[in-house]
Amino acid sequence: MNKLLKIAASVLFTISLKAQIAPTASIVSGNTLFCTDISQSFSATSNGNPSSYSWSISPQSGLTVLSELTGTTISLSFTKSQTYRVQLTVANASGTFTTSKVVTTAKTALAAFNASLASTGYPNEMTLTNYSSYCTKIYWLYSDRDTRDSTTSVTKPYYKAGSYTVSLVAIGTKGCSDTADYVFHISDSSSISLPNIFTPNDDGVNDYFKPLITGISSLTAFVYNRDGVLIANWDKVNGTWDGHTTSGMACSDGVYLVVVKATGFDGNVYNKKTSLTLIR
Repeated sequence: MNKLLKIAASVLFTISLKAQIAPTASIVSGNTLFCTDISQSFSATSNGNPSSYSWSISPQSGLTVLSELTGTTISLSFTKSQTYRVQLTVANASGTFTTSKVVTTAKTALAAFNASLASTGYPNEMTLTNYSSYCTKIYWLYSDRDTRDSTTSVTKPYYKAGSYTVSLVAIGTKGCSDTADYVFHISDSSSISLPNIFTPNDDGVNDYFKPLITGISSLTAFVYNRDGVLIANWDKVNGTWDGHTTSGMACSDGVYLVVVKATGFDGNVYNKKTSLTLIR
């Protein structure tokens, strides 16, 4: 019995000694970059069985506290690029201990851009305009290409139907970067329509006759006068007629016949004709 009492007394004495040890602590962060507008976590590693944890951060400007400041881990968000001090005080019945960590934040880049397809279907062109801020440089990533494009604003062609992604990476100071993505689809259907009037008077408005096409791989056009005489023709997809004959003579006002033969990337074949009114 005496032996058991001695053991119990020894255990109680040991516990008492542990309780009398003043706590110590250090601050650990899982982040190596302290970027603005991103949640940052700080944790306490301690000895001496602290009974309380108390955190404080200075300065308070540009600071958002995302958790209680009385736990072993806290979450913060900074909106300003400046130096902060994160301080931790731990305590138990035997004393208190205070430690701190200095962090310098950097402004996170904001990736932003406008994307606009020239038309529907294909072939097509995507115009990309960069509007990023707080960045030192940018580059584009394309789902159909392995290389990076560092052009500020770019026009990129697309020759096939399908789903695509364009990503803009904005590089911020100290590696505080951001990425914006745009997912879009180019349809695989082709179409063609023919305007029925144009005014080749060099005023910059409707000066050329041009078939309105989507997804066309080949096209041949023929222009005939009222007497059925061929006066102009072309065999390219983006060809136009300026109101002159093949010899360069200006055609007079009147009605002409246009015949267009075309094939789409989707295999559709078109044979179209229209009466075209020319007005100078």
